[in-house]
Amino acid sequence: MTTERVTGSKLLRVDAAPLAPAEQLRALTALAAVLDLEQLVASLPSILGEIAPVDGIYYAGLTKRQHFRQGRRAKHSVEYRLIPDDEQNLGTLTLYRGARFQEIELARYEAVLPFLMLALRNALAHREAVENALKDPLTGVGNRAALEISAQQQLDVARRHRL
Repeated sequence: MTTERVTGSKLLRVDAAPLAPAEQLRALTALAAVLDLEQLVASLPSILGEIAPVDGIYYAGLTKRQHFRQGRRAKHSVEYRLIPDDEQNLGTLTLYRGARFQEIELARYEAVLPFLMLALRNALAHREAVENALKDPLTGVGNRAALEISAQQQLDVARRHRL
């Protein structure tokens, strides 16, 4: 898998310098442990922060419901288009930091991106499977499982507000 780093109006093909095996294993284990897309994006600042400091991240998936921001925007940023070699576009990842990114830090981030793309693909597939499990395949309308989940959520809200 390769990624493209967007710099100004140019796209650079990235061949990442490897991390130490222990660092690779830590990143892979942390990324593989999460199937929920929102939780995966929420975990990125700490995972990437172990590689090199980062103040914030922004993940933009292909739909509006797949846009997530963690941390804060800062003066310096780097954007990666996450496109596995033989797969669909997984969106873009933007990293923010107050200090300039050094080339060695970028190379270290880029060494983790293939693991991230695998985790994103799994999280997106999981999200799609959960959404499909809650609706009728013919009509697209919510099924009984969706009704029961929605009813339970409404009952919980009513109990919280003592209605």
